[in-house]
Amino acid sequence: MKKSDYKELGRNLLLGSVDVVIGSVMAAAVIVSAIPTRSSNIDDDLPNSNGWQNGSQGYGYYENGVKMYD
Repeated sequence: MKKSDYKELGRNLLLGSVDVVIGSVMAAAVIVSAIPTRSSNIDDDLPNSNGWQNGSQGYGYYENGVKMYD
């Protein structure tokens, strides 16, 4: 092999390594964006949800965030 062949081989090795690193970072970004950030129900702890719940004034029946019965 000639000296130019070794230079080309080194350049190809460097470019291939850079491509692998960039691909890994992009794959990690896609995986992280797919991870859910909140696993509970959407209606949990909403002050305006109606029904029996443990609210700011204790456990009871709430309508629009106001406790209806003592």
